[in-house]
Amino acid sequence: PCLCQAFCTTSKEDMNRNNIELKWVVQRNLSIKSGNFIEFDCKIGYVQDPASSPFRVQCMDGTLEYPRCK
Repeated sequence: PCLCQAFCTTSKEDMNRNNIELKWVVQRNLSIKSGNFIEFDCKIGYVQDPASSPFRVQCMDGTLEYPRCK
């Protein structure tokens, strides 16, 4: 049996909706392996929402919890 876990792919639409961008990568869409971390930053002109989840996010079997800026 395969114990494969899904990759997480960042979504330009989700990032725009939350006013965030990838911190270290220029490209808009990025696939990362489950268990790995990715970092986001607020777009210019926005600040971290106090109710936001952390900006260092772990891919968990195909799911990312996006942080928010306002």
